[in-house]
Amino acid sequence: MEDIRLPDIDYGALAPMLILFGVACVGVLVEALVPRRSRHAIQLGLSRTGKTGSAKGVVVTGADMRRHRGLFRAYSAFYPALWAVSRLDLLVPWIKERFA
Repeated sequence: MEDIRLPDIDYGALAPMLILFGVACVGVLVEALVPRRSRHAIQLGLSRTGKTGSAKGVVVTGADMRRHRGLFRAYSAFYPALWAVSRLDLLVPWIKERFA
């Protein structure tokens, strides 16, 4: 009988997807176990952490870390500002209410 050779798996390339799947599993647990009043804040933080980790995994994988270090630092500095700007739409109802 011939020996079966398993294919090599590049976990560095799979890391972003594995991070998202792991965060999704934790999100299901949070949905099941955390009281309703706390769920939204925890899910928001969890999704942001997963999204950030996954994006960083895309930018920096194991062997490419030295080569992409500057890009990784630039992304780490830029992402919070981008996230804050994307949340400005939540302020619009408050501004309309306040100044109307």
